[in-house]
Amino acid sequence: MRKDLFFESSMCDEGIIDGVSSRVAELGFALRVTHHPGIAHEVVHTGEMICVLPPNHPLAERPVVSAPDLIGLPFIGLERGTRLGEAVRESFAQAGAPFQPIVEVRYCNTACVLAAAGVGAAVVDPFSPRQSGGQGIRPFTPKTVAVAYMLWSEAEPLSRLAKAFLHEVRQASRSLDQDVS
Repeated sequence: MRKDLFFESSMCDEGIIDGVSSRVAELGFALRVTHHPGIAHEVVHTGEMICVLPPNHPLAERPVVSAPDLIGLPFIGLERGTRLGEAVRESFAQAGAPFQPIVEVRYCNTACVLAAAGVGAAVVDPFSPRQSGGQGIRPFTPKTVAVAYMLWSEAEPLSRLAKAFLHEVRQASRSLDQDVS
C-alpha cells in the first residue's frame, strides 16, 4: 500500500480538520483545536512564542526581549485575524506597548526569513526559527503560549506508517524541550 505525505500550509485549522475528517489526510497538525466529533487529537508540543532578531540587531545582547523593547524598531508582525497574530497583538496590549509592524506576514516562517534578511525583529512560534536559521533567538515577554496538536480520524485505526510518524513527532517534541532547557 502506498502512502503519500504532503503538507498544505495554506489551510486554516478548520481546513486541516476537514481534511482529516474526510480522510484526505490521515494526520493533521493545527495550532488550535476545538472538539470535533470523530476527530482525536494530542498535544505534541507546548512552547512559548520567541523573538527572532536580524544579525547585529540592537537587542541581540539582551537575554530576553519584551514587547516594549521593540517600540521604535523595525518589526515584522503576524497577520491580523490569525491565531498567532492575535496572540502577539494581545501580548503587546498586555505590556502596554503599541503594535506597530512595518510589514505583516501570514506565516511565522516568512517572518523568520525576513528577520534573517535584516528587515526587522519578529515574534514567532517556537518551531519556525529551527527551519530558517540566520537570526538570533531570544525569549519573549510577556509569555505567549503556542500549542501544536496532531489530529487524526477516529473512523479507523492509524496505519503503521502514521503510528511511526506520530512516534517520531513525539521524539522531536521531547528534543525541543531539551533544547530549551
